[in-house]
This record gives sequence, C-alpha cells and structure tokens, in this order.
Amino acid sequence: RELKRLEKEMLEYARNLEFEKAAAARDELFRIRQQVFGISGEQANIDAS
Repeated sequence: RELKRLEKEMLEYARNLEFEKAAAARDELFRIRQQVFGISGEQANIDAS
C-alpha cells in the first residue's frame, strides 16, 4: 500500500511540476523497496525502466 501511495504521490507531484517533491517521493520509494525487497537502488532503476 505504501509503495502504491508513494508512486501516485510522485506522479502527481511531477504532473504539477513539483520536481523536488517528486524526487523526494521517488527516493523514499527506493529506500522502502531496498528494505523490503533487498535490491539496490541501481537495480530498482533498471526494473522501473
């Protein structure tokens, strides 16, 4: 749930041209994914592409 919320929040910020907030949400998303799934940020970037 938290991941989906952060994804929606990040996209909404980007749509509203609030890029600093979008980046903060993205960073939080990566941090949580690392904790939960044990993947590196680099791997998360590759998977998101």
